[in-house]
Amino acid sequence: MTIPDSVISIGARAFQNCQNLAEVVFGNGVDSIGWRAFRDCVSLIRLHFGESLKAIKLEAFQGCGSLVLRFTRLHSDFTEP
Repeated sequence: MTIPDSVISIGARAFQNCQNLAEVVFGNGVDSIGWRAFRDCVSLIRLHFGESLKAIKLEAFQGCGSLVLRFTRLHSDFTEP
């Protein structure tokens, strides 16, 4: 799934329990990912973050057992709700 550049944030629980979601490409406009936004997306294995991402809320990717997150650089704070 590709999130377009016009989207600024992913709301809380926006994609929670999307069982068949395997990959998400975030547009360059996305600056925050909400609380539990992708919780329990058990098939999620790949994420591509845009340049504007500044915040990932608590438990955004909880229960995504196939997902491994690696960050090469951090631009800002990663926060709780």
